[in-house]
Amino acid sequence: MKIYVRSRGESQDYCWLSITEEGQQREEHPLIGQVKDLIQSEAHSVVLARFRGKLLLLVTGEESSRTDSRTRQIRNSVAWVGENSDESVLRMLAVRALRGDLRAELDRAVTFGGEEGFQVSLPDIEQLALTDKPANSPPDRTKKIGRTSQELRDELAEELEKYRLPSSEGPLVVVTGIKKAEVLENAGVWRGLSSLVEAEDWETIPETETEALSGYLTPELDQKMLKNPQLILYLLMASGLYVILSQLLSFMQKLQ
Repeated sequence: MKIYVRSRGESQDYCWLSITEEGQQREEHPLIGQVKDLIQSEAHSVVLARFRGKLLLLVTGEESSRTDSRTRQIRNSVAWVGENSDESVLRMLAVRALRGDLRAELDRAVTFGGEEGFQVSLPDIEQLALTDKPANSPPDRTKKIGRTSQELRDELAEELEKYRLPSSEGPLVVVTGIKKAEVLENAGVWRGLSSLVEAEDWETIPETETEALSGYLTPELDQKMLKNPQLILYLLMASGLYVILSQLLSFMQKLQ
């Protein structure tokens, strides 16, 4: 997996660094930019997203023990970009982030120094990914959002420990601060928490016909569909017939 860390030095401003065995260079992965508008990045936020066979885990706003030249507390962010096969590791990292278990270890891994004012210990940052394997049960495809609270964060963490992520593309999990419910709904998140959502408990978001169909697809079949438009047409036709038959059966039951 590729690893990126965002922080700052005492005088230098915030930036992203790509962390590899060859060294550290200023770079922000393109997938980070695709989800930044969904979160309040200066607040503690967690995002899990799938784009074209890549899985992204973004954790932002982790408090550090360092301060800048104006004595403002510096916050660290970290992103892992992997393949679909890395899902179990990324899920457990997200669980640790939701439970507040990454802050201290990330703080130890990021220190002052280097050309950009901060440097990252690769062994320490890789140590974060050494987690227990989660269970592998099929996910509950129902989409839900709620107001950010420790109770719902804990419930989400438990769900990520037990269930695989949906196979759909886009942002799957978004936990953040000040973002409107409409932002999460329009993004099509599977699980979303924000301090601006009115519902204190989980609120179900209705899914479209296309989403209902895609929920049964595997990531591998998703890729085949992109290369075979006829397969997309066939599945859409099958989905349409299923909806028609369901409505017909419902109508007949009412007549009985």
